Amino acid sequence: MTQIQKIDLLFGPAEIKQTLPSAFENTTCIIFDILRFTSSATMALANGAKAVIPVESIGEALKVHKLHPDSLLAGERNGAKITASLSGSKNFHLGNSPREYVREVIEGKTIISTTTNGTMALTHCKMATQVMAVSFFNMKASVNWLLHYPTPRVCLVCSGTHEENSYEDMLGAGAFADLLISSFLFSGILPRYTDSVLACRLLYQQAAQKGLTEHFALSRNGKALHSIPALAQDVAFSARNDLFDFPILLCKDGALRTSQDMLFGV
Repeated sequence: MTQIQKIDLLFGPAEIKQTLPSAFENTTCIIFDILRFTSSATMALANGAKAVIPVESIGEALKVHKLHPDSLLAGERNGAKITASLSGSKNFHLGNSPREYVREVIEGKTIISTTTNGTMALTHCKMATQVMAVSFFNMKASVNWLLHYPTPRVCLVCSGTHEENSYEDMLGAGAFADLLISSFLFSGILPRYTDSVLACRLLYQQAAQKGLTEHFALSRNGKALHSIPALAQDVAFSARNDLFDFPILLCKDGALRTSQDMLFGV
């Protein structure tokens, strides 16, 4: 029976890009882009999107859209929705605010998304045995899935902001680690994990005592979103815990889907 033998962590873009795809063998990569891609993807799938296809570049998003003309283009650059002046041809249908992904807009649709960091992290880790996109909205469900479908190694991946680390992603990784390690300890198992995992777990435990919303607001991304009136509410919105009971996995065709969709072949 497969068991989780090690938990480690990549703090941000520099570490992600330096890691060879072969390093993800026998590994589940857990991707966090709390403000905001993984939060938006969770909301999209919760509200009936058929799939979310993450791509790194605007050009790639436009190519995939031609293959799926009924799909919706989504994403951001520097926090703002992508317009024709940036894409060279089209205004994107959606930005990267989780509050945009309402059922009447996205139900039954495939969404093609490109963001500054989150989609980069997902595509870089795609060779892992299992890849999950996690937000605070589906944190507990994601941990439960991993406990039922473990791999020998778990790598917590903080997408970051541009080329820097991001505090809110470290809090997401810390929350995931806290739940996972606590589950092991409850079963009498002492898991092996790195000091980077320990650091994020302790950060999360401290932040949870005061409230995640306040700590999100301290981050670079939190401050940037608060400076834009139309996006300021995304900070508190993304700090809500366990709204949904499904994990999100990256499928072999490069699309993010819920575990229910995968199991039933949707």
